[in-house]
Amino acid sequence: MDLQYSKAMSSSPAFDYLRARDEQRRQLRAAILDAAALLLADSGLDGMSVRAIAGRVGASTKVIYSQFGGKTGIVEALYRDGFDRLAADIGAAASVEGTVPERILNIADAYRGFAVGSPAMYELMFGPRVRDLLPLPEHRNPVLGASQVIHDLLRAGQDEGTIRSGDAHVQTKFMWSALHGTVSLELMHWFTEDEAVENHRHLVRAALSSLMV
Repeated sequence: MDLQYSKAMSSSPAFDYLRARDEQRRQLRAAILDAAALLLADSGLDGMSVRAIAGRVGASTKVIYSQFGGKTGIVEALYRDGFDRLAADIGAAASVEGTVPERILNIADAYRGFAVGSPAMYELMFGPRVRDLLPLPEHRNPVLGASQVIHDLLRAGQDEGTIRSGDAHVQTKFMWSALHGTVSLELMHWFTEDEAVENHRHLVRAALSSLMV
């Protein structure tokens, strides 16, 4: 009997403590960020305190500090996660088959959808408060992934002859400004929802037309 037990134990995979510990940390980190995102949506940046996050997760504030160092670390993680999500949404919209102008219009719809669907996250990503919490230039790097999708598409449009030749970086900033401007006005409730949709489409198409051959 002891021999059978010994054979069964020897054939079982060895317990990987380090992997289990890392997985536990990953799950805890994800739970903290999920709780922070919900608090951000419900109560804004001021209501997203370390104590409130700890209460949602059911952990001590010490655990939160050990994972992120404090509220600033959580804000930075949410900030980067927001731009990763935006870049993924834009990338998916850009990959739909069609001409470059058609795909840029798809991007415009995806951009608005992200902002309207997650207004608190969008405010965190682009609002003035983040400059106080994340003041360093490198904190702006996450925006590059999302804007790169638009840049590459505009370059492709230049190559295929549908977009005017010129500095694609300048063209990208121009299109981004149009997208951000219409969405920001909508989130500030300057328009009804129907007006906001119409204004968004009209301005984006006008901006795009000025870049087309």
